[in-house]
Amino acid sequence: MPGAALVGWKDGRVLTAAAGITSVEQPSPVTVDTPFRIGSTTKPLTTAAVLAAGPALDEPLPWGMTLRQLLSHTGGMPADPITPGNLYGPTDADALARWARGLPHGPRADDAREAGPRPWRYSNPGIALAAYVTERATGVPMADLVERHVLRPLGMTHTSWRLGDVLTWTPTQCHAGSPATVVRPAFEHAVYAAAGFAYSSAADLARFLRHVPAPMKRRHADTEGEELDGYGLGLYVGSRRGIARHGHPGGIEGSGCQLQATDDGRAGVALVYNLQPADGWSFATDVLDVLLEGDVR
Repeated sequence: MPGAALVGWKDGRVLTAAAGITSVEQPSPVTVDTPFRIGSTTKPLTTAAVLAAGPALDEPLPWGMTLRQLLSHTGGMPADPITPGNLYGPTDADALARWARGLPHGPRADDAREAGPRPWRYSNPGIALAAYVTERATGVPMADLVERHVLRPLGMTHTSWRLGDVLTWTPTQCHAGSPATVVRPAFEHAVYAAAGFAYSSAADLARFLRHVPAPMKRRHADTEGEELDGYGLGLYVGSRRGIARHGHPGGIEGSGCQLQATDDGRAGVALVYNLQPADGWSFATDVLDVLLEGDVR
């Protein structure tokens, strides 16, 4: 593992840790403010911005579902996981709109609200479509909405999915293999940017996790998880040891992130790293358990 950073808290007391380097080729020390690729942990940021921007969540969309269903992965969209085969996509400003215009419309779009949610299926295209719908409703690019409604209000100064901005912050590079080597070229995908291509730091993500909007934590669907066995809007939800929790994992080629917190805001953890471990989610779960059971000094 070239580098990792963690920010946890309990009852207002904050624990921070950072170790390692940003890159095996041009090493700089990792800090809690160092930006890492966070993969699907981008989705909670996008969702919070959608909710703040205010488009109608329950109006039928032309594709046969509602915005609420897209944000809860119950809109019937395909999964299309982000893998090494689709890390690279169009990067022009019209890419998302062009992709959305090419999607088939639902045969009974007017009945989407009455029909209710489809079975839960985690979907990157669903979040991409939610971003497009919000852009159309507001006339503002999704990246700007995230900055306006989430990043600036919370003081998240090292978070973006615009690669040009990120490169000014000395971010980590993604790594793979043993010994670790840098993943090249740096990947961009304008269609799936809102679903899994952001960078962020442990410090920024902890700020976000302490201010998650309440509607995101309300269960909308059951998943196949063991403890966080439900999904709200942009977040997994559930309980462990009798304590309600929410969170989201994120992984992309050579980097990743784990977020977990208690619903009452008492404790939480944000973990980022630049080479994917075997089970980062379990590690974050263990850290949160220790925070809840121990005395944070």
